[in-house]
This record gives sequence, structure tokens and C-alpha cells, in this order.
Amino acid sequence: MAGSIENMSAVYKKYSYVPPSPPTKLIDSSNFLLDFSSRKFLNIGLDPADKFNTVIHIITPSRFVNISPDFLKRIYRLMGNILSFILDQPQKYKRNLFLDSDSMSISSMVYQGENMLVIESKIQDGCRILLNRSDLLQLQYLEWTIFETVERKTKIIKPLVIQQINQIAAYLKSSVELASRSLEEMTNHVKSINNVFISSHVIGITDYNFTSELQLYAANHIAQRWMEELEKDEVRKYLFFYLNQILIYFTFYRNIPKSVLRFFLHQRFTVYSIKKVNLLFHPCPHRHHHLHRVNLYQYGAELQPMKMMDHTDHSTPNY
Repeated sequence: MAGSIENMSAVYKKYSYVPPSPPTKLIDSSNFLLDFSSRKFLNIGLDPADKFNTVIHIITPSRFVNISPDFLKRIYRLMGNILSFILDQPQKYKRNLFLDSDSMSISSMVYQGENMLVIESKIQDGCRILLNRSDLLQLQYLEWTIFETVERKTKIIKPLVIQQINQIAAYLKSSVELASRSLEEMTNHVKSINNVFISSHVIGITDYNFTSELQLYAANHIAQRWMEELEKDEVRKYLFFYLNQILIYFTFYRNIPKSVLRFFLHQRFTVYSIKKVNLLFHPCPHRHHHLHRVNLYQYGAELQPMKMMDHTDHSTPNY
């Protein structure tokens, strides 16, 4: 008996409803109402999980879909065909496929005696919504308002958000010392900073300040940017040390004035050497023919790899 109960429990779990994961939090989210009685909304904002691109969430009481503005434009192009089908008499078992892409599909179905539009995601399990006639008419009514909002967020809000992330990361790099540079610890520190101080002293006075939202929804992106800034500093220090070693070597062992060598490096000349015997500076007009350059941040020069030459004087150098 116990075995049969366990088997039935396994079967029940297999067919039990598994709700989809909730939608991601959006930066500077704008909300539009499709139908209050059925709790259907449309949210537009910047998605931190999608490189802060503008996305659209259509949310119902139990499910949602995440679509791009370009995909919504495709829905509006098909709106005439969609509405003509939705307004027809419902016919059981009749299903139309309006659009099928790699990530989304748009089809129709009859639900509770009414024609419905089905928007379903192919890459997120359980992400599917149903829109009836009144929902589609309201969506069509909001068309210009929706795309004005998308345009504003894409061209104005997104550059400001990225700029403020860089400003916060630069402040943390110069003002905060951590015992370890784990991403988790840096993310926790970003969440704990004083947003009032950041707003007034780091971001400055501006009409759009997203410090609090960035701390809540994009703290890991700020921490990642912070870590990248620290790594860049380490690379700069390494290259500065490496360049100094080159200057010292050629100054003391090649009898070349340091100012001359620095001039050649500024002019982005190619350095050729054979077995530390002779040195020849040669202008490189076609730098794209040379591979594996290292950018010298301190001097704005390009350090070329040493290149072997056949016409070399193999006399012993004077040290």
C-alpha cells in the first residue's frame, strides 16, 4: 500500500502546476494598465539582466512574458489580422498561428467560450499569457504612448544609468579598500553604501538619479564594474613598470637618451631587435599588419612585439 501511495505521489508531482519564475526587476519602470479587473499590466523598463536594454513585460495574475520592442512592433503589424480573428465567432479546436520565431510564438485559442490571443515564450518555461478582445483594443490604444516611452528610455535613460554605474564604480575604486576581492563581498558592499552621499557627492545634482534602484536591482553590475576598474589599475601598474624597465635598459646599456626613446614610443614606432645586439627604430605606417599589441595606458603608445631581422650586424655589444 505504501508503495502505491509513493507511486501516485510521484505521478502527482509530475503533473502538478509549476509556476514560472517571477519577472526580473526593471530600472525606471513605467506601468500601463490593460485591464484592472483581470489584473493585466504592461511594464516597460531597463533590464539589468539584458545589458540594460529596454524590455516590455506583459503581466497577468499568474504568468508573464518578456518581449522586446521590436517584437511588439511585429504584433502591431499583425493587429488587423489578429482582431479580425478575435472578433469572429469562437470555434472549438480551431487554432491559428500568427507568428512563430526562435524565441516567441503568437497563436489563438478558445478559452471559456471566447477567442484569445496566446503569446508564449519558447525559451522560458511557463511564460505564456492570454489576451482577449478588450485587452487587444487597449493595447492598440496605447501604441504611440508605449513607443514614446521605449524611445525615451533607450536614448535618454539608458546612457544615464550606465554613466552613473561608472561613476559609482570609480568612487568605490578610489575610496574603498576590501580585504578580499570576491564578487559577492563587493556586491554586498555596494548594497550597503550610503545612497544619499552617493547622490549628492558622486552623481551630483541631476534630474534623473537612479542610485537607489541601482543598489537594489543592479548591485552585481556595479560590483563587476568596480572589479574591472581595479584590474585595469593593476594592468596599468604592470605596463608602467615594464616600460620603465625598457627605458632603463636602453638608457644604460644602449646609450640612447631616455627622451629620444620616449619620443619614439609616443610616435608609435616599431622596435626591432636581434638577440640584444642592435637596435633600429622604424616608423610603422601599417600598424594593422603587426599582431599582438599591448596598449600602454600611461604613454598612449603601442608596444610592438620584437621582430627578427635578417640584415643584422652580429657584432658583440659593448656593455
